[in-house]
Amino acid sequence: MKSDTTIKSFEGLRGVAALLVAVYHFNGFLRPGSIVDSFYLLVDLFFILSGFVIFRAYQDGLSTPRQLGRFMVRRFGRLYPLHAFAALFFVAVTCSSRMLKVVMTHLGLGAALSAPGSHAFDLPGVPEILSNLFLLQGIGPFSHYEINGPSWSISTEFYTYIVLALGVYFLKGRVRMIAFSVIAAVGLALAFYGSVHADACLQTGHCLDSHLEYAFPRCLGGFFLGAIADRLAPRVALAGERALSLAQVGAAALALFIMWKSISIPSYAFFGVFAFFIVVLTLASDIGPLAMLLKTRVCQFLGKISYSMYLVHAPLVFIGHLTMKPLPLVVKFAVLAGYLALVIAISTQTFRFIEAPGRDFARKLSNRWFGGDIPQARRADDELQGVARP
Repeated sequence: MKSDTTIKSFEGLRGVAALLVAVYHFNGFLRPGSIVDSFYLLVDLFFILSGFVIFRAYQDGLSTPRQLGRFMVRRFGRLYPLHAFAALFFVAVTCSSRMLKVVMTHLGLGAALSAPGSHAFDLPGVPEILSNLFLLQGIGPFSHYEINGPSWSISTEFYTYIVLALGVYFLKGRVRMIAFSVIAAVGLALAFYGSVHADACLQTGHCLDSHLEYAFPRCLGGFFLGAIADRLAPRVALAGERALSLAQVGAAALALFIMWKSISIPSYAFFGVFAFFIVVLTLASDIGPLAMLLKTRVCQFLGKISYSMYLVHAPLVFIGHLTMKPLPLVVKFAVLAGYLALVIAISTQTFRFIEAPGRDFARKLSNRWFGGDIPQARRADDELQGVARP
C-alpha cells in the first residue's frame, strides 16, 4: 500500500464533497433546516483526505533538506496559482454583480436580483491583499482578511504541510506517530473549544464551523487524523472485502446521520470528524459498494476538478439570491442546476489552463532546484486536489 498513493475512491469522494460544498454556499431554498445546512462539515473530510494522501506519499521522502525544499515548492505550486486567480475572479465577479444590481435597481428591476447587503462590497484593502498574498487568510489574527471566502482552508492547509514536513524530517517510527496523534488531539480539542466558547455554537448552531481564529487547529486536527488513518489502513484491510463493504456502508450512513442530526442538535457536529475518519479507513482499500460508486466516470471527473470547483464557486453564489424569492419550485431547481453547471464549466477551464499548468511548472521547478522525482509523490500531486473547505 505504501508504494501506491492512487486511491480512486478518494478522488471521487473529494469531487462529490466539493460539489456539495458549492450547493451549501448557494444559500438558497435547500439550505434552511435541511441536511444541506450541515455540508460545511465536509471541510473536515477534505482535511482528513489530504492528510492521508500527503503522508502516504511523503512519509519516506522527506529525509534531506533538498527533499524538504522540493516538497514545499510542489505544494506551493499546487495551491497558489489557482488561489491567486480565484481571488481576482472573486473581486471581478462580485464587482460586476454589484454594478449589475445597481443598474437593475435604477431600471426598476432590482427586486429580481437584489438581496440584503448585496451592495455592501468594497475592494480589498491592504490587509486583505497582504494576507492573501502570503496565504495567511486562515491563520490566527489574519483570518478576518479573506477575499475569496473558501480560501481560508487553503491557507491553513499550506502551513499544515510545513508542520507535517518537519515532523517527518525530525521524527521517526513510533515517536513520529505519537507526536502526530498529539497534534491531532490538541488541534481538534482547540477547534472544539473555540466552537463552543468563542462561537457559542451550542446556542447558535453550526458547531465546528470555525474558519477564523480556530481554523488552523481545525485543519491540524483533521489532517493529522488522516495521517493516522494511513497507518491504520493496512490493518483494516485485513478484515476482508465483505467486512469492509459492510463497514463502508455503515460508516457512510453514520456520517450522514450525524450531519442530519447536527441541524437540530449542534453538538453532533463534533462527531462528524470521527465518522469521516472511519469512512476514509473503509475506503482506503478501494473496494466495496461505495468505492465502486465513487470510481464511476462522473465522480472521477468531479474529483479531477474538485479544487477548482472549491475555489471558483464562491463568486457565483449571488445567483442563489434568486431562490430566496417567491418563485415556483421548478424555477428554483432550474436556478440551482444552472449555477452548478456554470461552476463545473468554469472549473473545467481553470483546471486546464491554471491548475494543471501550475502543478506541472512547480514540478519541473522543484526537480531543477532540488533534484529528481519521487514516483509516489508525483502520483500524489496528480491525485490530490488540495481542497478543503467552505
